[in-house]
Amino acid sequence: MDIIYLSYGDDVKNHYRTYYSILTFQNNNLSFNGKIKIFTTDEGFYEALPKVDICKFDGIRVQDDIKKYGFFHFFKLDLLRSQKDTFMFVDSDTFFLSDISDLLDNIQPGHAVMFQKEYLLKENPFYRVYLDGIHHLIQPDTVMYNSGVIGIHKKDIPLIGDALPITRNILDKKKVHTAEQLALSAVLQKRLKITEACRHMKHYWNRKDYYDPKIKKIVDQHKQQDNRENNIEKEKNK
Repeated sequence: MDIIYLSYGDDVKNHYRTYYSILTFQNNNLSFNGKIKIFTTDEGFYEALPKVDICKFDGIRVQDDIKKYGFFHFFKLDLLRSQKDTFMFVDSDTFFLSDISDLLDNIQPGHAVMFQKEYLLKENPFYRVYLDGIHHLIQPDTVMYNSGVIGIHKKDIPLIGDALPITRNILDKKKVHTAEQLALSAVLQKRLKITEACRHMKHYWNRKDYYDPKIKKIVDQHKQQDNRENNIEKEKNK
């Protein structure tokens, strides 16, 4: 089982959020014996985090999609479809509230995890506007799930690839920031039973301005503590 994060770009706030989310995962899941992987464009930022695999990320396979649509969540889809092992992907703007052992146990063949149910498409006027023309891909009774968490068994990972062309079709119809979320919701619920992760964690996508200063303070303190401990070890070894 891998816990996966993706943090890219020049905005350091994204890296602070990712760092903090990982800290809260580690503090609440002491018995977790899988891997935590960070795919990032700033490998040095995470050096003070213990027990994580820091992986270089370039997203080169979807550069044409990025250029055409200006939609950066293609990076997320590309990363997830390339995984080989069972994983739970976690957005950076999250923090954990409790142990998630029981949640991870739900990630089995035919069973997936997403963050939270949001609404039925047919009950949301905004989405009815652009469902016209793609009903063969997405039905009006599809449930929109928040994709801040995506847990998939390795046998079901190929389904992620199925969401790519649907995302393109949605963006061809209308430019919306949740295109990949809608595509994933449609693909996964059609084939898998989905469990919600929201009782275990907070996804503060709409309150970043509130949380960012607090997160920066905590992460900076953690990095400073790590530097102090490293300096003490260096003195001992002289």
